[in-house]
Parts: sequence; C-alpha cells; structure tokens
Amino acid sequence: MSEKLTDDIIIEKLEKDGIMQEPDGTWILNYLEDWAGGNLDNTSNWAMGHENLLIYSESTCDCYDLYVCTTSHDGPRDFGSEVYYYADHEAFSEEAIDTLATGGSVYIDSHLWDDMEDDFMYALEKWWANHYDDLFEDMENELLESGEYYPNED
Repeated sequence: MSEKLTDDIIIEKLEKDGIMQEPDGTWILNYLEDWAGGNLDNTSNWAMGHENLLIYSESTCDCYDLYVCTTSHDGPRDFGSEVYYYADHEAFSEEAIDTLATGGSVYIDSHLWDDMEDDFMYALEKWWANHYDDLFEDMENELLESGEYYPNED
C-alpha cells in the first residue's frame, strides 16, 4: 500500500543522501565543486593558466586600482565589460558561481577575496536555495515514480 508523500519525507530522503536544507557557505562551495567538477582558487599568488574565469585587480601607472573579471589569461579582451573602476563583489560572485556550476575553474586574487568573501557566500546561499528546490523536485518525482507514495494534494 502506498503512503502519502509529504515534504518531511522528501527532506528526510535528501538528508539521507547528504543534502542539507540550509548548509553554510563552506559546505555549499564544497558541494558545488564536487557536484559540477569546478574549482575555486582564492589562495594562490596567481592563476595557474587553466582557469575559466579570473578575478583580480591591477594598478594603473597613476596608482588607481582597476578590477578585472575575465575569461582570458592574456588580460581583458573587452575593456568595457571586463574592467571595473570599483570592485563589484556581487557581479564577480555571480560570475564565479556560474562558472563553478558549469564545471569551470575560477581564480580570485586573495586580497580581493578577503573583501568579497561575504558577498560570495551570500550569493552562494542564493544559488543553493534554487538548486535545493530542483533537488527537492527531483526527489519528489523519483519517490512518486517508485510507486511507494502518492501525491500530497494539500
């Protein structure tokens, strides 16, 4: 005989698979890297040459800092869209997470990371909320297809 499928059952099954509903940012980053196969390097002195996204700063000859978010190891290809006068931590974080979620590698300069880590973790939690919803829906469908449960019509 089938059982009514509730949210609690789905959450319990996800937790048995090691999927937390509200993990911290470090756990989400580890999950994202394992799940998609990407890598975040925020400790090296410079990129290793294989990264899909680089986020760093450069100083001009008159001592202004410019911030770069590019896919090119040869410097920014499009000055208008890859070079910033101000560190846009939110945009950089979203770009980094999108790259990681597609299995890419990201380099973020360590001194820039120190300033953007909180924004990155916040963006990562937003990404997780959407991703968890997808995992929840997938688990719900899997359990319904198993025939052991029937839909909760509440």
